[in-house]
Amino acid sequence: MLLFKPLASAVALIACIVAMMPAAASDPALAPLAPLMGKTWRSVESGANPDGSTFNDVVRWEWQAGGHMALATHSLNGGVYGGVTLIHHDAKARTIVFRYATTGGFYTEGTIVPKDGGFEITENVKGATGGPSDVRTFMKMDGPDTYTVESRMMMDGVWGDPQTRMYRVDSDAHVLFNQ
Repeated sequence: MLLFKPLASAVALIACIVAMMPAAASDPALAPLAPLMGKTWRSVESGANPDGSTFNDVVRWEWQAGGHMALATHSLNGGVYGGVTLIHHDAKARTIVFRYATTGGFYTEGTIVPKDGGFEITENVKGATGGPSDVRTFMKMDGPDTYTVESRMMMDGVWGDPQTRMYRVDSDAHVLFNQ
């Protein structure tokens, strides 16, 4: 009987936490992000890394601050690189804005514009000593459990070729950060 009391307490605590998590955006401007929320997504592509190894990106999307913000955490290849994106509505600019902070020591700032069944994402890289200066991405929702991203990076003033990745819901995947 003593073993069931901690279990019952844990179940009650989890139920309270889940009840406090918003099921939808409190800010209507963020509502287009709803299909991503509360899910863990994974893109795996064999041989896609520069060294020929498997590209493995895991992303978790969640509402924060009672649905007034969104948080996306992600990690690549088991935690060798990752980041956290805080997303919110800028009422004055009338757009969705974000800041993405990385374990690579740089960050990006940008906008997310709902468009054509997906999102047009533009970001400016800050604090990096090399690499791309800007990134443009189109993210398309292909269904309730799948989305595709096509990204282009600007290097030395020239837009590179698009890179396309498909993400699928993967409830067994976890965002990991190496210590």
